[in-house]
Amino acid sequence: MIDTIAQEVRDVVSRLEAIDRSLKTDKSSVESLETEFQTISSIARQIRRRYIPNKSSAVRTRQKDESTDPALMELNDTLSIVRDRVKGVAIHGHAGFYLYGRAGTSKTFTVRTALDELEKDYVYQNGHVTPIGLFEVFEHNPDGIIVIDDVASIFQQATARNILLAALGSQPDGSREIRYTRSNRTVRVRFRGGVIAISNIELHGDEVMAALKSRVQTLNYNPTDEQIVALMRSIAQKGYQFEDARMTPKQCQNVAEFVVEQGRRLEIRPDVRMLVDKAFRDFILWKSKDSETHWKDLVRSSMEDQLVKLEVARRKPVPTKEEETELELDLIRTLIEKNESPDDVVAEFMKLTGKSKRTCQRRIREARMAGVDQQ
Repeated sequence: MIDTIAQEVRDVVSRLEAIDRSLKTDKSSVESLETEFQTISSIARQIRRRYIPNKSSAVRTRQKDESTDPALMELNDTLSIVRDRVKGVAIHGHAGFYLYGRAGTSKTFTVRTALDELEKDYVYQNGHVTPIGLFEVFEHNPDGIIVIDDVASIFQQATARNILLAALGSQPDGSREIRYTRSNRTVRVRFRGGVIAISNIELHGDEVMAALKSRVQTLNYNPTDEQIVALMRSIAQKGYQFEDARMTPKQCQNVAEFVVEQGRRLEIRPDVRMLVDKAFRDFILWKSKDSETHWKDLVRSSMEDQLVKLEVARRKPVPTKEEETELELDLIRTLIEKNESPDDVVAEFMKLTGKSKRTCQRRIREARMAGVDQQ
């Protein structure tokens, strides 16, 4: 397997070099970079699964939730259909699956978790994509699973819709030919993978949209508010990590309950994305002392979509490194002007700032260079 991975890495490097050369004359090639980044991520997942053992089998398999909350149990039953549709594309050769429903109901989370549990590599495409960008995703991943999140921008472009339609066609050998004309020549790709599209809108409209709907499994995912609240609490029980920052399950539960409480007060439907992508990260911002405002007021402002009157006392702004240095220099100048002895200056500086003797001596040298002499 290592030889295969090594060859894939060499192929990516070769394509990146070609993109770098083309960028000098054709800025549109920058869209190809995103595709290559997705390929690199896929290779990294293969290496991690093969050579870095999981700490627990729970990472690979979905554990049965210990909660007896009827709403959560009912939601898990419903989500089994979503997971099975994902499996149909990932391991049973179904051309595609279209999952739609209101925002913030964990559609993306459910799809990606199901693929991770299956240990299936996939390319995740989110946000605006041009027709050539979409074609290159298929071109570079002819056997892959393509997850397209928020496909509204694709539906607004006739060429992109036709590319997607071709990728979801049906041939006896299971492959689908996708064609795209660029630089006065037609490029063809035999796509044998699957497409999972996630959206907030239903497939309806013109004949092309109707043709898309006829080629894939579609599912309207519309859980109740009680089910989403139960899911939010379940997510909180597992804790949260964003980059190097971690939240304990207890901290997550406190934030989740606050979000649920504020949602009811404001008559806002519960939203998983509000909790995970916004509230948890507001808490981390506050916990790391990088915000003046308490996390609760940050969350309220986000949920109300406006500035709010603070209910928790504002924290004194945290100075930047440059500001901190200037404050320390001001302190050195003040201590020197008091005609303190060198030892007294050091002792008082260390007492007031908690910094080391070396830092004090460095500030003294900097102050001298700025024209302040110690008597």
